[in-house]
Amino acid sequence: MKPNSDICPGTGDLGNFPCPLINQSQCNIACYANPLCSAFVLHTGTCYLKSCSGPIVPVPGSTL
Repeated sequence: MKPNSDICPGTGDLGNFPCPLINQSQCNIACYANPLCSAFVLHTGTCYLKSCSGPIVPVPGSTL
């Protein structure tokens, strides 16, 4: 996990769903189950599944 970071913000989104930050494993499991997912970002209680691997940019409140 990389705090205050996002990956390819605004692009590469495969989907998102509510995910409490205390239960990050839900996001990891969902990404692992999707063959197109290469990363996920948690931001303010929402999990974003991503199909891209870069660029990584600083975004306060996001966790890569």
